[in-house]
Amino acid sequence: MIGLIFVGDINDCPYMGHYIKKLQQFNIEYKVLFWNRKGIEYLNNNYIGYNYKTSYREMKIIKLVQFVGFSTWVNRKIDELGFDKLILLSTLSGMIINKKNINKYNVKMLFEVRDYSYEHILPFKLKEKVIMESAFLTVISSEGFLSFLPKTDNYVICHNLSNDEEFINYINRDTNHINIVWNGVIRYYSNQINLIKGIANNKRITLSYYGDGPDKERLESFCINNRINNVKFYGRYYKNQKKEILVKSNIIHNNYGDKPKSELKYAISNKYYDSIIYGILQIVEPNTLKSNLVEKHNLGFSVDLRKEFLEKLIILFDNFDYEVFDQNRKFLYDKYIRENEYYYNKIEKFIIGSDLN
Repeated sequence: MIGLIFVGDINDCPYMGHYIKKLQQFNIEYKVLFWNRKGIEYLNNNYIGYNYKTSYREMKIIKLVQFVGFSTWVNRKIDELGFDKLILLSTLSGMIINKKNINKYNVKMLFEVRDYSYEHILPFKLKEKVIMESAFLTVISSEGFLSFLPKTDNYVICHNLSNDEEFINYINRDTNHINIVWNGVIRYYSNQINLIKGIANNKRITLSYYGDGPDKERLESFCINNRINNVKFYGRYYKNQKKEILVKSNIIHNNYGDKPKSELKYAISNKYYDSIIYGILQIVEPNTLKSNLVEKHNLGFSVDLRKEFLEKLIILFDNFDYEVFDQNRKFLYDKYIRENEYYYNKIEKFIIGSDLN
């Protein structure tokens, strides 16, 4: 039996599906240990939740205490269930594994790194290195991460798109009204405010937020209090609703703005791949690996939301070359699918292999 570990709600881990699909393909028994922060009821007995409700807006000391509680629970469950292998679905999901279990699952762990975490803190980075050296494989979602992660020789890149997601070919696009969409966890408050203020009550633009997050309520209140009527909030959505949401838009808001440079510089978000799959141009923050890719391949444009941007946004949108965009995104889609095949082969070897040394 294989254990999948995630520090958070399973709805916040879409790439878990890669592993579930392979486990089911080979009839491998599995359990998912996760933090059920929202108290959602999961009927599938493959999922075991740490049912401790928490808020995005808890004080840091309270979050730390809760994190320690989850860590203790996970290691106890690992002992109780006696897994053969572990799949650690994020950096923090690996960092909570205690020394005994790291030693026990030497070369029997697969470790996922999807974001910059606390690599600037030396003890954190040292433990991260121990986990990577003990893992059969470390999966990263951006080659840029190699600039701050510990040096090992067992990295493989996984692009955040699935072979199951259909590539959309467009014949006609609505270019009259500008429909901007943010899908996912709603955060980065100051950057969102910059965008909202910049497009407030512009009759040609609608901004829609799909998802939940630490800043949703504050942003919604800001819009109500300032009588901004072209910004809409639709709450959480299910994965099978994403296509319907995105195809109604013509700009994906993929701009994370003025967060600390280390958090943004090297990350490639899911929204970057959504743009490629669904044929919707994207706006991104400048001076990052993501903006370099977007501008190089004509996938959209970078905008500094801290400055006056509305006129620039409209001019770029009205003059956007969709023919080049469609050619480039098809090229990138095929390239990323090919590169993901190597990743799928590696996780297949991990899941079904008996000798991983």
